[in-house]
Amino acid sequence: MNILIKEFIDSIDEEELYKLQYDLSKGSIALKKTVEEKIKEIENRKRKHCAVCGEELVEKEGVYTLIFPHENLTKKASFCATDCMEFFLGKLKSANSIIKANETEKNKNEMNNSEMKNEAISEENINKLNR
Repeated sequence: MNILIKEFIDSIDEEELYKLQYDLSKGSIALKKTVEEKIKEIENRKRKHCAVCGEELVEKEGVYTLIFPHENLTKKASFCATDCMEFFLGKLKSANSIIKANETEKNKNEMNNSEMKNEAISEENINKLNR
């Protein structure tokens, strides 16, 4: 954070500090609303540069923006042309393919480990029965 919470609290006057304390004791409704408004303001800002090539995006037609959810907030990527957007989407698809391949490999390894443990337990039980 650019400003630490303690620095923020030190910077507000006594009256605002008491208002903040009261709001926190009542469930932080005003604080929550203020934070949500600031996040909406940030999300609604126009992007200034292309996410791929870094070209400055001016107020004109032909600026493309992808909006996609990410956990509790919205991510945006803006592009100067369709080729930059297609490049971005291609990289996104290949990254997702790698993630899925890694998850599949991990699941296979977990299943193999589980099967090996079950085989070892079965062999152990057979050995106990043969004694």
